Amino acid sequence: MQAFNSCNQETGKVAAIERDITAAKALDSPGTPTIVVNGQMLRFVPDSFQIEALLKRAKQDRTGS
Repeated sequence: MQAFNSCNQETGKVAAIERDITAAKALDSPGTPTIVVNGQMLRFVPDSFQIEALLKRAKQDRTGS
């Protein structure tokens, strides 16, 4: 509990979050969630079937199979 309270009181920036914010701005991200597959930013939140199909297609594009 002491570690949680200490972390919760921290007011400084978190490097990992700052990197994510910078990356999102570079992509002109519209908000969260932002999903990028194989360099393509999705403008919708895919369901599990859509994301599986997108990932399979990206894999095929990379491997040619």
